[in-house]
Amino acid sequence: MISSCGWMNWINSFFSELEIFEDREHHVNYKEMLCNKIKNFLERPSEKTSEEVYESFFVAYWLGKVGDNPFLDLIKKVRQYEKTSGSLLPNHRDHFSHAVFVFITGLVVYWNSKRYRDCFDYYIQKTKYADLYTTKHEEFFYRWGIASLFHDTAYPIEISIKQLNDYYKFTLSYGQELSSNNVVSIPGFCKYKNCIAQSINPIYEDELKQKYGDLNYLLESDCCRLLARDIGNDFCLDKEQLFSEIYKYDNGISSGIVDHGFLGSLICLKWYSSLIDKTGWNPAYFHYPILDAASAIFLHNAFKHLLQKKFSVPPMRVSQKPISYLLILVDNLQVWKRESFSGAYQQNNDVSDVKIDFGNESIFAEFIVKDDVDLNCNALKNEIKSILELSDLFVEFDISVSKEEK
Repeated sequence: MISSCGWMNWINSFFSELEIFEDREHHVNYKEMLCNKIKNFLERPSEKTSEEVYESFFVAYWLGKVGDNPFLDLIKKVRQYEKTSGSLLPNHRDHFSHAVFVFITGLVVYWNSKRYRDCFDYYIQKTKYADLYTTKHEEFFYRWGIASLFHDTAYPIEISIKQLNDYYKFTLSYGQELSSNNVVSIPGFCKYKNCIAQSINPIYEDELKQKYGDLNYLLESDCCRLLARDIGNDFCLDKEQLFSEIYKYDNGISSGIVDHGFLGSLICLKWYSSLIDKTGWNPAYFHYPILDAASAIFLHNAFKHLLQKKFSVPPMRVSQKPISYLLILVDNLQVWKRESFSGAYQQNNDVSDVKIDFGNESIFAEFIVKDDVDLNCNALKNEIKSILELSDLFVEFDISVSKEEK
């Protein structure tokens, strides 16, 4: 169990105020199911309780036929790849339960930070999304659930490419010196860049025009243009220049650099565009909450490596992109209870537990480690500060380490 009874209290408080539209309109009980699965996970973090959290969320927000949910199959494949292939890489850690920890920790930050909740509400108003959930806290819950639980789904691709190149270099290395550019070139990633163009049901066309004006942007099917439009609007960047950089972002694969965040955002857009098109749902659902979540998945790595390096963007303000901000923050903080698939890595990086105190304007995180573990908290804190404007939310932000009691 995580070292704080506060987690249960925070989760109980959040769910006591959360409203689920489906519960109210169709007399189901998704809120109780979600809350119970999350508390089960906090009590006993495991592969089984992780899977139950994924399942409860993607069942509650499934738009297709009951019993036919390929999103659950996708999540299970992520775990399958990690378990069977992760041990072949020297520095590979769990991402399956990690994403659930990220999801839950983000809920706690949201619940404890009035500044964050106010910034999220401001952002939704600024984007003029007219079809948001009117139920309490559900718009955040929906977007955050997709972004956090989906953010590492492309790791199997990263694992596979790294493994292939490690073995490729090894088999070439005998009798010759290799440069870092000796990697296998893998074609076909352009197929990820197109999603399903959303069709507009004539029955709803007049209503959508009244809400959103020009509907042409709802028909865009280029994933890179979708990301460039969404991110460019929020960070006041030239959209064509940003599109050009995003479109060639996967070129790094030809030099052995793989960004699972980029590929994960494309998978998210492709899968949800197909789902919403098949079910005939409002295309605005895709172009606002789903695109916001996909942008967060992309930016949780690319903000530092693309926006800050190529466009000299200063640290992100929470009001610019609240879901992206939260994902970067929590993804960097969540280093505890991450199963290692490499024995050597596990010996040096095992953070066994955490004690966190979340206040309205503060976070104090104490990582509990074994005697032989050397965790550089200042480096982690400085890394987060270089990416996020922490003063937007926190007057006090500190990370420390204590040794595990014997």
